[in-house]
Amino acid sequence: MTSHQDQTAAAPANGESANPGWLLLIYRVPPEPTRLRSTVWRRIKSLGAIYLQNSVAALPASPAAERSLRRLRKEITDMSGTAMLISAAVLAGEADVRGAFQAARNAEYEETSARTSCGGSRRSTTRTTSPMPNSKRTRSTW
Repeated sequence: MTSHQDQTAAAPANGESANPGWLLLIYRVPPEPTRLRSTVWRRIKSLGAIYLQNSVAALPASPAAERSLRRLRKEITDMSGTAMLISAAVLAGEADVRGAFQAARNAEYEETSARTSCGGSRRSTTRTTSPMPNSKRTRSTW
C-alpha cells in the first residue's frame, strides 16, 4: 500500500501533473581509460543531477535539462559507452527523490557560500589570472 503523499503526487485533484516528472540517464562507460568515467561524473554533477544508484542519474524534467542530457548521452555513446535517456514519473517515493535532490542543492549552496565567503562578505572573490607563457589559464581566489 502506498502512502497518502505518494497517492496525492501520482493523482492530483485537478487532473493535471503536480510536477513535470524526471529525466533519467542510465549509462555505462568503458572501464578504461578512467578519465571517461570522471568526465561523465563531472558533467552530471555540473548539471545538478542526483544519482539514484550507480550509473542512474536524475534531473527534474525541463526542456533545458533534456537538451543537456541528450548532449551528454551523445558524448557517452561517442566514447563507446551506452546510454538511455528516459522520461519518468515517480509512482512511489516521490518525496524521497525530491528530498535527495533538494539536499544536493543545499549542499551545493553551502559549498559555494563557504568558497566565496571572505570574512563574512557575500561578494565573489574569484578572478581569472592571465596565462603565463607555456601554461594553461588558471583560476585563483584572492
